[in-house]
Amino acid sequence: MGKGILVNLIGRSAFIVGAYIIHIYAGRKLAAGLYGTFGVVLSILTISYILLENGVRQFISRTTVIYPGAARSILKKGLLVQISLAIVISSIIAISSRSIATFFQDMNLVVPLQICAIIIVVQSIFFVYMGTLNGQRQFIKESIVQTVYSVVRPLAVVIFVWINMGVSGIMMGFLVASVSATAIGVMLTINIPNDKLDIKIRQVIELSIANILIFGSLALLMNIDLLFVKFFISDTSFTGFYTAASTFSKVPYWLIFSFGSIALPIISSDFKNERFEQCRAILSKTLRYSTMIFLPIVVIIASTSKELIVLVYGPSYSPSYIPLSILVFGLWFAGIMSIYAHVMIAMRKERIMALMSCASIIIDIFLNITLLPMFGIMGAAIATSLSALILLIMSGWYVNSILGLNVGQIGFTKTIIILIFISLAPHILTVPPIFLPLEYAVLYGFYILALVITHEIGMEELILIREIVVKQA
Repeated sequence: MGKGILVNLIGRSAFIVGAYIIHIYAGRKLAAGLYGTFGVVLSILTISYILLENGVRQFISRTTVIYPGAARSILKKGLLVQISLAIVISSIIAISSRSIATFFQDMNLVVPLQICAIIIVVQSIFFVYMGTLNGQRQFIKESIVQTVYSVVRPLAVVIFVWINMGVSGIMMGFLVASVSATAIGVMLTINIPNDKLDIKIRQVIELSIANILIFGSLALLMNIDLLFVKFFISDTSFTGFYTAASTFSKVPYWLIFSFGSIALPIISSDFKNERFEQCRAILSKTLRYSTMIFLPIVVIIASTSKELIVLVYGPSYSPSYIPLSILVFGLWFAGIMSIYAHVMIAMRKERIMALMSCASIIIDIFLNITLLPMFGIMGAAIATSLSALILLIMSGWYVNSILGLNVGQIGFTKTIIILIFISLAPHILTVPPIFLPLEYAVLYGFYILALVITHEIGMEELILIREIVVKQA
């Protein structure tokens, strides 16, 4: 499992690095208002992605684990349902692009949204092939496809924006990356097993609906706040400010998501064969690693949020730092919750998780409507963070009670105490923003050293952390 997580993290890290190249370049090249327009388009695209990535894709991954010899048959049925769903979503976005632009009083949204409609269809195919590779436990091949996408996308975006294509150019870069990665995915799955398996399209749809609700709700939870900011605040610059905060707050979420993605096929197999002790051990290890490795990143970002924003975007984006310091914890809650979501899918408890997810969206909408007019973009960050925490508590309690897992026994006490001291360090010894990357490395190094000295981690965890840090660097 550790190797699978490491390989997946490499591909995920390449995706994150590429994403931040795009955001940093776009944030500096475009005005804050246009950068906010890009943020809105990206939110709509991300919501569409999640609907496609975590419905049929999860079904394919889980079913391929159980019936590995029928991988090709499962892929074909998945493609049929996935492309049909993508065409529906893309058609709605293309047809309503002008209405959406009018609603947000920003006609710069029209063309980028129309390009999004094309991207969605291509990306839907990409997700199917990723699901097949994941279900076969071909994590290296899955990482290769992810890395191709992650490398091509920022390169194409920079070129298109450099020739002054604006937000439309960014979307064209996304399209080029989707086509390239999908082609690689097709090539890497040419020789997969093709045993016959009687799967009805109705089964694919029924088993995918709950997953779509779960991860669709999670996508809304992470992106709907920006849409509320765009609606409630007439000054378009604040949409850009909140986009900047949202961008850096998602670092821990996307990294932690890899843990749940790897745990899904393993727990699915163990739970099916009633190896409950194995399930409990895997979940315990997953929660321990995700907290130990990524919570310090959350704390460090929150403690240096102002310096980070100024370094990346410039002093004009200073209003972003308070929302960032709040939202980064909210998205960490969402990341840990995604682990529980994957586990509930593996345990065939999708409907319960879907109900919890939908409830959290209702809470999030209410909190955004209530807090955003009162506190501005800080209110949106609070709304998202509280909603994510509530969903984490609900899903965590349910899964832990079924598996008999006592989270308190995993051992986080020393880690939390160490992180309190780490969070105080940037306020005691301030450094110029240009030295921020060095400060991050030093703080993370002291954190690891403190874990070793206090015997919070053993040799196994130390080797894993070292490999992850070296590979990501």
